Amino acid sequence: ALKRFLAEVGRRTRMDAGQTMTSHQVKYKPTAVGQTMNYFSPIEFTNAMETAKSDLVNEVGDINEFVRGELAYETIDDLSNALGPEQIEAVAFAIREMKAGKGFVLGDETGVGKGRVVASMLRWGRLNGRVPVFVSHSNLLYSDMVRDLVGIGEDITDPSRILVTNEDSINLEVPEFINVPAETTGKLKGRRVWKTPDQKNILKKLVNQEKADIGDFDYVFTTYYQLQKKDGKIALRHKLLDKIINNSILILDESHQAGG
Repeated sequence: ALKRFLAEVGRRTRMDAGQTMTSHQVKYKPTAVGQTMNYFSPIEFTNAMETAKSDLVNEVGDINEFVRGELAYETIDDLSNALGPEQIEAVAFAIREMKAGKGFVLGDETGVGKGRVVASMLRWGRLNGRVPVFVSHSNLLYSDMVRDLVGIGEDITDPSRILVTNEDSINLEVPEFINVPAETTGKLKGRRVWKTPDQKNILKKLVNQEKADIGDFDYVFTTYYQLQKKDGKIALRHKLLDKIINNSILILDESHQAGG
Protein backbone atom coordinates (compact mmCIF):
# COMPACT_ATOMS: atom_id res chain seq x y z
CA ALA A 1 0.00 0.00 0.00
CA LEU A 2 2.86 2.36 0.84
CA LYS A 3 4.51 1.69 -2.53
CA ARG A 4 1.27 2.42 -4.36
CA PHE A 5 0.82 5.66 -2.38
CA LEU A 6 4.38 6.85 -3.12
CA ALA A 7 4.03 5.94 -6.78
CA GLU A 8 0.80 7.96 -7.01
CA VAL A 9 2.38 10.97 -5.28
CA GLY A 10 5.31 10.81 -7.69
CA ARG A 11 3.01 10.56 -10.69
CA ARG A 12 0.94 13.56 -9.63
CA THR A 13 4.02 15.59 -8.77
CA ARG A 14 5.55 14.99 -12.19
CA MET A 15 2.30 15.85 -13.92
CA ASP A 16 1.77 19.00 -11.86
CA ALA A 17 5.34 20.16 -12.42
CA GLY A 18 4.82 19.76 -16.16
CA GLN A 19 1.64 21.83 -15.97
CA THR A 20 -0.48 18.96 -17.31
CA MET A 21 -4.23 18.82 -16.81
CA THR A 22 -5.07 16.33 -14.05
CA SER A 23 -8.05 15.51 -11.90
CA HIS A 24 -6.60 17.94 -9.36
CA GLN A 25 -5.91 21.01 -11.49
CA VAL A 26 -7.31 22.89 -14.45
CA LYS A 27 -5.91 25.51 -16.80
CA TYR A 28 -6.35 28.96 -15.32
CA LYS A 29 -8.39 31.41 -17.40
CA PRO A 30 -7.58 35.03 -16.52
CA THR A 31 -10.26 37.68 -16.57
CA ALA A 32 -7.63 40.31 -17.36
CA VAL A 33 -6.66 40.58 -21.02
CA GLY A 34 -3.20 39.79 -22.34
CA GLN A 35 -0.78 37.03 -23.28
CA THR A 36 -1.63 34.35 -20.73
CA MET A 37 1.19 32.65 -18.86
CA ASN A 38 -0.54 29.25 -19.24
CA TYR A 39 -0.61 28.21 -15.62
CA PHE A 40 -2.87 25.75 -13.85
CA SER A 41 -4.76 26.11 -10.58
CA PRO A 42 -6.21 23.59 -8.09
CA ILE A 43 -9.62 22.48 -9.29
CA GLU A 44 -11.06 22.98 -5.81
CA PHE A 45 -10.24 26.70 -6.01
CA THR A 46 -11.96 27.36 -9.32
CA ASN A 47 -15.38 28.50 -8.10
CA ALA A 48 -13.96 30.68 -5.32
CA MET A 49 -11.47 32.31 -7.68
CA GLU A 50 -14.12 33.06 -10.30
CA THR A 51 -16.41 34.54 -7.65
CA ALA A 52 -13.59 36.71 -6.31
CA LYS A 53 -12.76 38.02 -9.79
CA SER A 54 -16.42 38.70 -10.53
CA ASP A 55 -16.69 40.69 -7.31
CA LEU A 56 -13.52 42.60 -8.24
CA VAL A 57 -14.91 43.54 -11.67
CA ASN A 58 -18.17 44.70 -10.11
CA GLU A 59 -16.19 46.93 -7.79
CA VAL A 60 -13.44 48.39 -10.01
CA GLY A 61 -14.72 47.81 -13.55
CA ASP A 62 -12.41 46.58 -16.31
CA ILE A 63 -9.38 45.09 -14.56
CA ASN A 64 -6.83 46.10 -17.19
CA GLU A 65 -8.06 49.68 -17.26
CA PHE A 66 -8.17 49.85 -13.47
CA VAL A 67 -4.56 48.72 -13.09
CA ARG A 68 -3.40 50.85 -16.02
CA GLY A 69 -4.78 53.95 -14.31
CA GLU A 70 -3.51 53.06 -10.85
CA LEU A 71 0.03 52.40 -12.14
CA ALA A 72 -0.03 55.42 -14.48
CA TYR A 73 0.71 53.59 -17.71
CA GLU A 74 -0.24 55.61 -20.77
CA THR A 75 -1.74 52.71 -22.71
CA ILE A 76 -2.98 49.17 -22.18
CA ASP A 77 -0.10 48.02 -24.38
CA ASP A 78 2.36 49.61 -21.94
CA LEU A 79 0.69 47.70 -19.12
CA SER A 80 0.75 44.44 -21.08
CA ASN A 81 4.46 44.89 -21.80
CA ALA A 82 5.09 45.07 -18.06
CA LEU A 83 2.66 42.47 -16.70
CA GLY A 84 0.87 39.33 -17.81
CA PRO A 85 -2.88 38.98 -17.16
CA GLU A 86 -2.33 36.77 -14.11
CA GLN A 87 -0.02 39.43 -12.65
CA ILE A 88 -2.46 42.21 -13.55
CA GLU A 89 -5.19 40.45 -11.60
CA ALA A 90 -2.94 40.03 -8.56
CA VAL A 91 -2.04 43.73 -8.66
CA ALA A 92 -5.71 44.68 -8.96
CA PHE A 93 -6.62 42.61 -5.90
CA ALA A 94 -3.69 44.05 -3.93
CA ILE A 95 -4.51 47.66 -4.80
CA ARG A 96 -8.14 47.17 -3.84
CA GLU A 97 -7.11 45.83 -0.43
CA MET A 98 -4.55 48.58 0.12
CA LYS A 99 -7.14 51.23 -0.64
CA ALA A 100 -9.37 49.65 2.00
CA GLY A 101 -6.56 49.83 4.56
CA LYS A 102 -5.98 46.09 4.49
CA GLY A 103 -3.09 43.78 3.71
CA PHE A 104 -2.70 41.29 0.89
CA VAL A 105 -0.97 37.90 0.76
CA LEU A 106 0.44 36.79 -2.60
CA GLY A 107 0.88 33.03 -2.65
CA ASP A 108 1.50 32.18 -6.30
CA GLU A 109 3.91 29.36 -7.05
CA THR A 110 7.45 29.85 -8.33
CA GLY A 111 7.56 31.07 -11.90
CA VAL A 112 4.31 33.03 -12.03
CA GLY A 113 6.17 36.31 -11.61
CA LYS A 114 5.54 37.48 -8.06
CA GLY A 115 8.51 39.83 -8.34
CA ARG A 116 6.81 42.07 -10.89
CA VAL A 117 3.63 42.11 -8.82
CA VAL A 118 5.68 43.27 -5.83
CA ALA A 119 7.47 45.83 -7.99
CA SER A 120 4.09 47.10 -9.18
CA MET A 121 2.97 47.65 -5.60
CA LEU A 122 6.18 49.54 -4.85
CA ARG A 123 5.42 51.70 -7.90
CA TRP A 124 1.84 52.18 -6.75
CA GLY A 125 3.02 53.29 -3.32
CA ARG A 126 5.42 55.82 -4.85
CA LEU A 127 2.73 57.21 -7.13
CA ASN A 128 0.31 57.59 -4.22
CA GLY A 129 2.62 59.45 -1.87
CA ARG A 130 3.45 56.44 0.27
CA VAL A 131 6.98 55.40 1.23
CA PRO A 132 7.59 52.01 -0.45
CA VAL A 133 9.55 49.77 1.92
CA PHE A 134 10.88 46.48 0.52
CA VAL A 135 11.86 43.93 3.17
CA SER A 136 13.53 40.63 2.27
CA HIS A 137 15.58 38.01 4.07
CA SER A 138 18.84 38.82 2.27
CA ASN A 139 20.39 41.85 0.61
CA LEU A 140 21.36 39.48 -2.21
CA LEU A 141 17.72 39.73 -3.32
CA TYR A 142 17.89 43.51 -3.72
CA SER A 143 19.23 43.21 -7.26
CA ASP A 144 16.33 40.88 -8.17
CA MET A 145 13.85 43.53 -7.09
CA VAL A 146 15.73 46.22 -9.02
CA ARG A 147 15.47 44.00 -12.09
CA ASP A 148 11.71 43.65 -11.61
CA LEU A 149 11.28 47.39 -11.08
CA VAL A 150 13.14 48.04 -14.33
CA GLY A 151 11.03 45.32 -15.96
CA ILE A 152 7.78 47.17 -15.21
CA GLY A 153 9.15 50.47 -16.50
CA GLU A 154 10.61 52.17 -13.44
CA ASP A 155 13.45 54.48 -14.45
CA ILE A 156 16.26 53.17 -12.27
CA THR A 157 19.69 53.56 -13.81
CA ASP A 158 21.69 53.98 -10.60
CA PRO A 159 21.15 53.35 -6.86
CA SER A 160 20.51 57.00 -6.01
CA ARG A 161 16.74 56.43 -5.81
CA ILE A 162 16.98 53.52 -3.36
CA LEU A 163 17.77 54.02 0.31
CA VAL A 164 19.46 50.92 1.71
CA THR A 165 19.49 50.53 5.49
CA ASN A 166 22.47 48.16 5.64
CA GLU A 167 25.27 49.82 7.54
CA ASP A 168 28.01 48.69 5.18
CA SER A 169 28.23 49.43 1.49
CA ILE A 170 26.74 46.60 -0.50
CA ASN A 171 29.11 45.29 -3.11
CA LEU A 172 26.38 43.74 -5.18
CA GLU A 173 26.35 43.48 -8.95
CA VAL A 174 23.30 45.15 -10.50
CA PRO A 175 23.57 45.14 -14.33
CA GLU A 176 20.48 47.36 -14.54
CA PHE A 177 22.43 50.29 -13.06
CA ILE A 178 23.66 51.42 -16.45
CA ASN A 179 24.83 54.80 -15.11
CA VAL A 180 27.21 53.15 -12.66
CA PRO A 181 30.74 52.74 -14.05
CA ALA A 182 32.05 49.19 -14.10
CA GLU A 183 34.68 48.24 -11.55
CA THR A 184 38.21 48.53 -12.92
CA THR A 185 40.06 46.33 -10.43
CA GLY A 186 39.56 43.41 -8.09
CA LYS A 187 37.31 40.36 -8.26
CA LEU A 188 34.36 42.43 -9.53
CA LYS A 189 36.31 44.00 -12.39
CA GLY A 190 34.02 44.76 -15.33
CA ARG A 191 30.85 44.58 -13.25
CA ARG A 192 28.46 47.33 -12.15
CA VAL A 193 28.50 47.27 -8.35
CA TRP A 194 26.01 48.84 -5.95
CA LYS A 195 27.69 50.91 -3.28
CA THR A 196 25.77 53.00 -0.76
CA PRO A 197 27.59 56.31 -0.12
CA ASP A 198 27.35 58.29 3.13
CA GLN A 199 24.48 56.12 4.35
CA LYS A 200 24.83 56.95 8.05
CA ASN A 201 24.61 60.72 7.52
CA ILE A 202 21.66 60.29 5.16
CA LEU A 203 19.73 58.30 7.77
CA LYS A 204 20.57 60.86 10.45
CA LYS A 205 19.32 63.73 8.27
CA LEU A 206 16.03 61.95 7.46
CA VAL A 207 15.43 61.03 11.11
CA ASN A 208 16.00 64.61 12.28
CA GLN A 209 13.97 66.37 9.59
CA GLU A 210 10.40 67.44 10.26
CA LYS A 211 8.81 65.54 7.37
CA ALA A 212 8.13 61.83 7.67
CA ASP A 213 9.51 60.91 4.27
CA ILE A 214 12.73 59.73 2.61
CA GLY A 215 13.73 62.91 0.81
CA ASP A 216 14.93 62.42 -2.75
CA PHE A 217 14.78 58.63 -2.50
CA ASP A 218 11.87 56.65 -3.91
CA TYR A 219 12.24 53.35 -2.07
CA VAL A 220 13.65 51.85 1.12
CA PHE A 221 15.34 48.44 0.90
CA THR A 222 15.99 46.52 4.11
CA THR A 223 16.08 42.99 5.53
CA TYR A 224 14.46 41.18 8.42
CA TYR A 225 17.85 41.05 10.10
CA GLN A 226 18.13 44.82 9.76
CA LEU A 227 14.82 45.20 11.58
CA GLN A 228 16.21 43.43 14.63
CA LYS A 229 17.87 45.35 17.43
CA LYS A 230 21.53 44.61 18.07
CA ASP A 231 22.26 44.26 21.78
CA GLY A 232 18.90 45.89 22.44
CA LYS A 233 20.01 49.16 20.85
CA ILE A 234 17.81 51.25 18.55
CA ALA A 235 19.75 52.19 15.42
CA LEU A 236 19.14 55.06 13.01
CA ARG A 237 17.40 52.70 10.58
CA HIS A 238 14.91 51.73 13.30
CA LYS A 239 14.20 55.38 14.06
CA LEU A 240 13.62 56.15 10.39
CA LEU A 241 11.29 53.20 9.83
CA ASP A 242 9.36 54.11 12.97
CA LYS A 243 9.00 57.67 11.69
CA ILE A 244 7.73 56.80 8.20
CA ILE A 245 5.76 53.63 8.94
CA ASN A 246 2.32 55.28 9.12
CA ASN A 247 2.75 56.56 5.58
CA SER A 248 4.43 53.48 4.13
CA ILE A 249 3.52 50.51 2.02
CA LEU A 250 5.37 47.57 3.50
CA ILE A 251 6.34 44.72 1.18
CA LEU A 252 7.39 41.58 3.10
CA ASP A 253 9.28 39.46 0.58
CA GLU A 254 9.97 35.82 1.51
CA SER A 255 7.78 36.49 4.54
CA HIS A 256 8.08 32.92 5.78
CA GLN A 257 11.64 33.89 6.74
CA ALA A 258 10.50 36.73 8.99
CA GLY A 259 10.29 34.52 12.07
CA GLY A 260 14.01 33.72 11.92
